[in-house]
Amino acid sequence: MKPNFALILSLEGIALLQRAASGWELVGEVSPESETLSAEMSALREAAEKLAPGSTTFKIVIPNDQIRYVSVAAGPADPTARQRAVELALDGQTPYALDEMAIDHCVTGRRLQIAAVALETLQEADEFARGYGFTPVSFAAMPQTRDYSGEPYFGTAHDVPPDIQVEPDAVPIRVSGRVKMPIF
Repeated sequence: MKPNFALILSLEGIALLQRAASGWELVGEVSPESETLSAEMSALREAAEKLAPGSTTFKIVIPNDQIRYVSVAAGPADPTARQRAVELALDGQTPYALDEMAIDHCVTGRRLQIAAVALETLQEADEFARGYGFTPVSFAAMPQTRDYSGEPYFGTAHDVPPDIQVEPDAVPIRVSGRVKMPIF
């Protein structure tokens, strides 16, 4: 299952997108600085429910300033060697231990591209989203193409039942359309 909505978080703005045949379409945006943030987030949530009654699923997109991107030589294709390369590349690059981060990686050409985010950042994003009625199923990022070729996938939310398989997207989110409906 792939989430049908993406809630993009950043200090510059919060955006809700809906999956569409042509990519992702903007449902609406709010400013995290807004004095009416709660009402605006509720309006976003209600808009999602109107667009997909009873079947809203959300991927939370973590801001790039919370993610550490690292690129190193790909080395051998052996999974154990790759995992070791990821560990070595991240050693000392963040204030977190490896077991305190969610990590994804991909190979592009001869480069091993790595994306890492603190688990506490995912927990904060999860709590923020749930606080406004959004129930996340997974976490991802929207990297610059030079940082990471695909969409970094940071796993599922803590309460996703084990029998539900959330599929990561191979391609990062790109907004393809206009606002689907006026929110206010």
